[in-house]
Amino acid sequence: MTDTQLATDQLFRDGQTARLNGEYDIAITVFQQVIDIRPSFAQAHMELGLALCYIGDFDASLRELAQAVELAPMYAECHLQLAKVYTMLGMYSEGAAMFRIVLTLTDPQDKLYEEAAKQLSYFKDLALDDTGDTQANDY
Repeated sequence: MTDTQLATDQLFRDGQTARLNGEYDIAITVFQQVIDIRPSFAQAHMELGLALCYIGDFDASLRELAQAVELAPMYAECHLQLAKVYTMLGMYSEGAAMFRIVLTLTDPQDKLYEEAAKQLSYFKDLALDDTGDTQANDY
């Protein structure tokens, strides 16, 4: 591992700590620094997207989370976090699509699989089909 990777890994951990402590402005600054150094670091984009969501910058949050998915299409957590933000914003069909991808990327015993399956079940309970579209009389 190079010195640059070690430094960005430490910055990344610092950003995670700040986000988990509710210091979103600090987390955003740190994750942006990480991305400036390593633009293809998918987890940094995901973490930045989460921090942006917490401060209410939903457009930027969606962009960062979508970038994370693009950079790491096989990393289920990126899809899960994007799905959660879509769902929170009432974008159910987009959220359902991401939750279904999580199901294909994870084992049924995985906690991410379980969470995605619960969300899709919740859509059904809300009279939404598994694409997120309203089906008033189907449930």
